[in-house]
Amino acid sequence: IREVDFVGWSGGRVKFGKPELERGGTRPGISLNWAATNILPNKTGLNVPALFFPDNSVELDYSQIIWVDVHDYVFADDTTVPPYPLRTPGDQHYLPSSFRAIGLAIMSVSILAAVVLAGWVYLYRNHRILKASQPNLLYVVCAGTILQSSSVVTLSFDEGVGWTEDQLNRLCNFLPWLLATGSMVVTGALYTKLWRVHKILQFSRVRVKLSHIALPMLFMIVATMVILALQTAFAPLNWVRQEDVLTGDSIGSCKSTDAGIKVWLVPLLL
Repeated sequence: IREVDFVGWSGGRVKFGKPELERGGTRPGISLNWAATNILPNKTGLNVPALFFPDNSVELDYSQIIWVDVHDYVFADDTTVPPYPLRTPGDQHYLPSSFRAIGLAIMSVSILAAVVLAGWVYLYRNHRILKASQPNLLYVVCAGTILQSSSVVTLSFDEGVGWTEDQLNRLCNFLPWLLATGSMVVTGALYTKLWRVHKILQFSRVRVKLSHIALPMLFMIVATMVILALQTAFAPLNWVRQEDVLTGDSIGSCKSTDAGIKVWLVPLLL
């Protein structure tokens, strides 16, 4: 290190003298920082640029200044880029266990309610009111609700419970399938119910079977699955943990590229 002439971390020049020549190898005066204050303009009338202290005892002649090229400071990673300051480990904002338990409990209640209601519709399917409510479509609504509710699972886990990034990536890609498919199943079933009522009111003496008006619902579900397949193939969701480089805090979530979002989200909304 005695042979290196470099700029220190504080911005000053660092150079060591030779042990046998310059003060036993300590830093010579030329490598130490100094400052001049209370500087007055040159009043001697000479053409040589100079500066004077108030007592006119010291003169600095710019013509005698010699500029020396020194090496940039090299850090431990063999680069001249300063590292980030040392910091305490940041908060990773893992999902609290209480939040996970509450979310899964609400999901379980929703799924259980859908199953119980589907069973109740089956038991009383021959009742006049339930017949008019089209029980087959009510089963479909319950199935779509179960799919939608199951999407909570994909948002309930992170690295805090030992899941790896690959596992979280796969879980992220289940999210749109469960959420969008379930939503489209419910929407399609409700649309089909209304469409069937509309047909019956138009033709009071014509029997309108479910198979006659189920085509729009099937089309919406198939179109949704095609769009989701394209999204999974070309713009999959990935688990991304975004970190604040200054504090070390981070937040993990499922992310995709902007282009990927436009590919599948916009058609689904339309």
